[in-house]
Amino acid sequence: MAQERFMYSPADYLISSVDLPVTSQVIEASSDIPYLSLRLEFTPGEILEVLRDSAIRVGPNENAKRGMFVSHLESPLLDAIIRMARLLDNPEDIPVLAPLFTKEILYRIMQGQHGMALGQISGRRKQHLPNQRRYRTHHVQL
Repeated sequence: MAQERFMYSPADYLISSVDLPVTSQVIEASSDIPYLSLRLEFTPGEILEVLRDSAIRVGPNENAKRGMFVSHLESPLLDAIIRMARLLDNPEDIPVLAPLFTKEILYRIMQGQHGMALGQISGRRKQHLPNQRRYRTHHVQL
């Protein structure tokens, strides 16, 4: 990472699989087209649950050493994010539906181009740290 720059557009999202010091800059925004962001954090337990409940399989640790990725925002993931955002219109639905949409968002990310990095890192941490509270949280900037 060091001096590496990650540029992403509204058609992309950023995955950070480790806590890293990051500086960001919004390049394009206006009152007509504001910059909106959603940050979700997933625990290794949540990632392992999605892996257990799905047909997604974690392969070799090829990219597990890399801590950040930019991925293209596919339509099914965008749909889940929009449903999550629409919960703001009906706050009484948040306690029931937000956990379901969060799990769906994680599932869609895990199906994506760099989703395996989260699974690989969670698997490795599970072997070395039996206490889930010590795990780092995985961040996704959408």
